[in-house]
Amino acid sequence: MRKKIVFCVLILLFCVSCADQPTFKVAVVAPFSLESGKDLWQALLMASAELEQSGGMEGRRLELFPVDEQDNVDKSVGNLRQVLLEHKIDLIVGGFNSAAVLALMDVMAEHGVIWLGTGGAHPAVIEKIKNNYEKYQYYFRVGTPDAREQGKAFAQFAREVLGPRYGYKRFAILAPNSKWARFLMNEAKESLLRDGFQLKYEEYFSPTTLNFKSALSSLKKSGAEFYFATSLGKQGELFIQQVREEKVKLAHVWSHT
Repeated sequence: MRKKIVFCVLILLFCVSCADQPTFKVAVVAPFSLESGKDLWQALLMASAELEQSGGMEGRRLELFPVDEQDNVDKSVGNLRQVLLEHKIDLIVGGFNSAAVLALMDVMAEHGVIWLGTGGAHPAVIEKIKNNYEKYQYYFRVGTPDAREQGKAFAQFAREVLGPRYGYKRFAILAPNSKWARFLMNEAKESLLRDGFQLKYEEYFSPTTLNFKSALSSLKKSGAEFYFATSLGKQGELFIQQVREEKVKLAHVWSHT
């Protein structure tokens, strides 16, 4: 009986100690309905556990607060604003869709909280900081190349490899209908069109699309010799799987996560 009492007292003391320990609060902005959002959350939980084992953030334990980034930008803005108002957030991490990130940067600026951005690849994100540095100086893009550079890389590979080595000049585009993907693909497309390449087929699908068989059928009939494609999370897994199932025998230039 005495051992049980001692054990309970120790547990109680431990819990009181944890409660009294100062915390470093992190708002995690991610689309939690998508695999990429869940992956980011899991990654931060793992990082938090490792940090705890090494003593925390200068003695402060890490506390994570989810901020659901939704297709509806206004709801995303409301979600971040609520977390920032209800908790004394020290840091924002994440961000996915460029349109959402651009809107959420204003909430960040209102509260003056540093944001380590893992997504939001559209150049408008950086241009927003450049045009009003005093207001948006808290944002740091740390997790993704700029969409302009991604598009240039796609075009460069076609121009320097697929063209001269295989004689391919006809291409197609398949991508989600998002601000980032459209900019990336347009950057690659315009560059190749200027160099005499021919666009044979182009389709932008909903970010929630999971069945690509119709688009892949149209792609095979288009006369394209290679195609650019991009998608994210579970959508990328299914896209690659269906390309194999539909026996799409074209050169692929992909960016899937």
